[in-house]
Amino acid sequence: ARQDIRYTKEILDDQKKQLVQQNAESKKQTFESTFFQLVRLFSDITNQIDLQRTENGATIITKGKDVFPVFLKRLKKTYKPLATALYGGEDFHNAYEEFYGKHNSELGHYFRTVYNLVKFIDKSDIPQKKFYSNIVRAQLSDAEVALLFHNGLSKHGREKFKPLMERYGLLKNVNNKDMLDAADRKS
Repeated sequence: ARQDIRYTKEILDDQKKQLVQQNAESKKQTFESTFFQLVRLFSDITNQIDLQRTENGATIITKGKDVFPVFLKRLKKTYKPLATALYGGEDFHNAYEEFYGKHNSELGHYFRTVYNLVKFIDKSDIPQKKFYSNIVRAQLSDAEVALLFHNGLSKHGREKFKPLMERYGLLKNVNNKDMLDAADRKS
């Protein structure tokens, strides 16, 4: 009877281990399913962004990832360093607010989606968060990373998004030439 009880206990222990393992695998599959749906949504949102401008009487439409270098150029055009403040220059925050105000309808949704994607990784109980955040980072062009960097310095991203960007290295590939000011490189 003791051997039967011991044998039954071993079977139950093995079943418990298998159940725990199955539960962990199920959680991972659920996470990955949602994660990759969010990545697809992020890609769709990025591809739907478009900018129109008229040049020599013709309408030129820029779409998808091609809009981000245009946004970065517009941000740089808006910004005037503090050194020229006496001559009508603006500091970063005023320039970014002006830029964001003009492009909120295109960029607001984009920034909120990236933020929620990274927050989803952060709030999950999966062990390989860095792996999944690297997948997100791999989706970003240099111009997107630069815009995320500047958004993280602004009031729109500083409090909640910037810590996540730093924790998961989303800004790892930010290019110095894309920063508005040398002071930003230290931020």
